[in-house]
Amino acid sequence: MGLSVTPMLDQESGVMVKPHRTNPAFGIKELWSRQKEIIRLKALGRLSNQEIADTLGIAVSTVYVISRSELGKQMLEMLNGEADLATVDLMKRIREVAVYAQAVEEDILFSADTDPSLKHRVAEKLIDRAIGTPVTKNINMNLNTGTLSFEDIEAIKRRAAELREITKKRYEEAQDVEIVDE
Repeated sequence: MGLSVTPMLDQESGVMVKPHRTNPAFGIKELWSRQKEIIRLKALGRLSNQEIADTLGIAVSTVYVISRSELGKQMLEMLNGEADLATVDLMKRIREVAVYAQAVEEDILFSADTDPSLKHRVAEKLIDRAIGTPVTKNINMNLNTGTLSFEDIEAIKRRAAELREITKKRYEEAQDVEIVDE
């Protein structure tokens, strides 16, 4: 990959010098597999140029030149765009599945046949999601006999109804978000 520069005679000093290159990415017309790997690692965004060089066993200057080249920038932009689209697709899929997951959790929570300790865990998770932080206070439940008091059940129902409304509102707000391609 290294481009050699032929020394020239400096007319003023009479000394042989190498011409200064102003564009280190000059001459890159195609990215090869090693160069594509450099850009892929840059797209992950977790590694510095030095770490990429160490990982691939190459000079850090090679990583710099490839990532600064026009082709490298274009490939990096393409990879980032693909990652963004994949993230959007994943978010849409999570929203779709969340509706069904919510229904399953509600079925577990309100089913007479469900084990009380499972109801407790489900209720706790639903409340955690609704308020954004884990519940630190236990629901008053006698796990030895596996029974919930009437008040416990009513409290769970109230919290579940609140959660349903919050989730519904968040889902509707998420549906209003527009994705704009630039």
